[in-house]
Amino acid sequence: MNFAIEVHPHEDETLTSWVIRNAIANGSDPRSFAIAAFKKDSTWYRDIDRYIPYEKVVQLSLLCSLSQEGIRALTLESLIQNLSHKTHKDNPYSKWQLITPIGLKGAIRTNGFYFCPKCLVMDDAYLKKQWKLAWVVACPIHKNLLLLSCENCGQVFSPHKITYENPYLCYCTNCGFNLSASTTEYVNQEVLVFQEQLSQVAFKDDFMEIDFPLIENNRKDLFLTLTLFLSLFVHMNQKEKFAGIFKYLNMNDKHAFRTSNNTTFARMHIKDKEHLLFIISNLFKLSLNEIVTLLRDSEMAQNGFKRTFRNLSPTAEYIFNRLDTKKIFKPSRSLSREIVPKSKEEVERLFDEIREYIKI
Repeated sequence: MNFAIEVHPHEDETLTSWVIRNAIANGSDPRSFAIAAFKKDSTWYRDIDRYIPYEKVVQLSLLCSLSQEGIRALTLESLIQNLSHKTHKDNPYSKWQLITPIGLKGAIRTNGFYFCPKCLVMDDAYLKKQWKLAWVVACPIHKNLLLLSCENCGQVFSPHKITYENPYLCYCTNCGFNLSASTTEYVNQEVLVFQEQLSQVAFKDDFMEIDFPLIENNRKDLFLTLTLFLSLFVHMNQKEKFAGIFKYLNMNDKHAFRTSNNTTFARMHIKDKEHLLFIISNLFKLSLNEIVTLLRDSEMAQNGFKRTFRNLSPTAEYIFNRLDTKKIFKPSRSLSREIVPKSKEEVERLFDEIREYIKI
């Protein structure tokens, strides 16, 4: 099978989106089209926007005009090397901190495809790479928060399941609800600016007019530092002793997270993400020494700062080395009553009770 009709990808389009649009253009549904292209049903249910095996890239390249490099460019594979110390070669299916995972229960996806309802009704609608990034919480065009599921039936947005009879991204594949009519909220403007700065660095390695407090002005330092602070502020939100930091960063009300504190940032509710990004955006307006002072004044020690992170960015290492080394010990439990010696009579009575068991 070769593509009888081939639609060309947009610059910021995902591989899943491109396959869907080609399937519809060729009179097929995405699942059947993918099986014919990849020779395997399970490939279509994996997150091919994140990583696609080499042999599948070869198979797809033989059916279309795109080169193998052009197909890989539709994935986030190259981006992960800019966001962390890992590469896709370490373990392509391991957890990637700042990439939203799709989550699977059989063939049902439980997470992963965020969308802007207004973008879905635009001419030539498609799925954007930015919507897969954990820090992207809003559409920069329409300035509203992204959505994850259908507000009518609650099913996670599942564009991979659309059919040829109803080939539009804007309709829920479960109940048929028009997703473009979904209710959404405008994003905090400071969060939107911060989100776009992060995306500018991630995709273009462009730090122009961006003054982040970093030791090394590069992508790995930025995103490793960001990951650490996102986790740290979730932890600090639970501790009353750190209330002063939140107040200093213009967050006076304690945030009640909608998702578990053990959930990674990439899996958090969109409002929880917006809250954390607002805090970090204000933190990143400070100098490094101001950040150190803020943490020290709140009695943040080295062990609390590093927590479970094995790899610290150069910036995090700089902060870590300037915090106190003391460990925080929990106070021992106070005794509920005073211990006093037993009387002679009590001792003799107790001894009488065990005498018969003692051989003299």
